[in-house]
Amino acid sequence: MLGGGYGSAIVVGKFLPPHAGHHSLIEHAQSLADRVLVLLVDGHGELPSADRRALWLQAIHPEVDVVVAADLCRHGTDPCVIECSDRWAAWLGNAIPGRFDLVVSSETYGQAFADRIDATHVSFDPGREGRAVSGDAVRADLAEQWLNLHPIVRAGLHRRVVILGAESTGSTTLARDLAKSIGAPVVMEAGRTASWVLAGRSGGWDEVEWSVEHFRRILADQRRLEADAANRGAFGEHGALGPWIVCDTDALATVAWWERYLDEGSEEALAFAQSDLADLYLVTDPTDVEFVQDGIRDGEHLRHAMHQRFCELSGASGRSWRLVSGTPRERVEAAISALTEFERRQPRFVTTDNRVYAVD
Repeated sequence: MLGGGYGSAIVVGKFLPPHAGHHSLIEHAQSLADRVLVLLVDGHGELPSADRRALWLQAIHPEVDVVVAADLCRHGTDPCVIECSDRWAAWLGNAIPGRFDLVVSSETYGQAFADRIDATHVSFDPGREGRAVSGDAVRADLAEQWLNLHPIVRAGLHRRVVILGAESTGSTTLARDLAKSIGAPVVMEAGRTASWVLAGRSGGWDEVEWSVEHFRRILADQRRLEADAANRGAFGEHGALGPWIVCDTDALATVAWWERYLDEGSEEALAFAQSDLADLYLVTDPTDVEFVQDGIRDGEHLRHAMHQRFCELSGASGRSWRLVSGTPRERVEAAISALTEFERRQPRFVTTDNRVYAVD
């Protein structure tokens, strides 16, 4: 988008989270100036983190520069006072080279800040008439404001619950049933597809010879399927528990299968898994599910050892995890209980004043 004659403009905010009003503000600044700097203010303890918010903004507005700075204001969530503009003007002069022609804002502090940096203030939709949305509204009712978020932000707000289980322990059934119950996308097991493909090409399961490269491909494919599911979820509504993705296994589970089928150490797989762990792990109990052979399973005698390894990996991950047992219905109920408890303990949004916004 070409500017409207001004050299540079600055937009300041917390973008917690970025919403349609913020995007309109940034786009208006772009229509006025050739260069736009978005200054994202990082308040202590805020969630989502400032780094994540900055990445979302940069992806949505690739032509602007996004800079993160620690909050210099000292009034919590109260409106800015004149001293705030003094501090920010001093910071800007030291941190960012050059001058700004415009300050584009929807807030009352905009004029004072513009005066301090010798810029022109452009007030954009201060009454929120063009976009009836605010950060407070999004944090208070994510479901109601869901469509006021860009798909990139929606995808980024999804959480992942992963179902881990040894062969024939009901993990796939639970993943499908849970996803249906909470209205979430489901991610199926890339390794299962790879197993069938390899068995077909090898002339039978007994002829399959696994390699490190096979498992590397499974790890990459599983991660790609998870990203695809988040993108699908971004274009639909989410359930009462908020935006979740239900995964039938993930890279952490692949560590156990790597150890099962290869003689080499699993450090590479473990490092890959730890680079992007799920929010919550549920391990399916093998004691109340009868083993069923489906043509590619070969580990009935190893079920309990594999189950123990999944428990060890989940426990060592540092993430929340729970063992689920019982009938299919009881397992879904236990899983929903675990998700509900997780939402209560781990709010999606936290502001500087430590106000938390959890799903009811």
